[in-house]
Amino acid sequence: GRGLGATLPVLKEIGIHDGWVVASNGALILKIEGGRHEIIHAEYFDPAPIIDQVLEVYPGALIAVEDDSFSYRISQEFPPKELIENWTLDSIDGLRSKLVTKLVIRIPGMDRDFFAREMAKLDLSSVTPAVGWTSWMDVNAYNTTKATGLEWLRNELGVPRNGTLSIGDGTNDMAMLRWAHHSVAMWGAIDEVRACANALTGPVEYDGAGAVMEALLRR
Repeated sequence: GRGLGATLPVLKEIGIHDGWVVASNGALILKIEGGRHEIIHAEYFDPAPIIDQVLEVYPGALIAVEDDSFSYRISQEFPPKELIENWTLDSIDGLRSKLVTKLVIRIPGMDRDFFAREMAKLDLSSVTPAVGWTSWMDVNAYNTTKATGLEWLRNELGVPRNGTLSIGDGTNDMAMLRWAHHSVAMWGAIDEVRACANALTGPVEYDGAGAVMEALLRR
């Protein structure tokens, strides 16, 4: 689900200088060559209607938008360490004014399940929402998920369906887990997410994803 500003440093750290990346919940597809990236495919949408709906009911909600740059533009500061990427403050009019790849709605202190019910009251029929672990909602363009991004890339590269693997633990991973031929949920995933996978691995703190990849390489 990460945008450019949080994805590219990870690639550099683990030594991936060539290949493909699906980022921003499937909204951005990047080609990496020699450590340089090129955006090959992007899904943008107008965030203004969703921002307006949220602020009408919760005027203190935190708003962040992400595009193909390296940082978020935000309405006000988020709780410490919640935003991995760099960010700059912007006015609500500024956040509404441009097409984006992802919109984030955050209401600190609100119960996660209550938040999910409140967000479900909005008209989100023109976008793809995903409520996270807390009172945080990612919003992407209509029918844009990690699954649609990976399917675009699978077709581009000619990868057979039975050659696909996904690992996830969040609600924004559910479509991807259902899409992959081999899908693995992390131990800490909620039941709703686990139900989308056909296998379960250990938690993050025990390198559950690493265990899956190691097992794959041994086959």
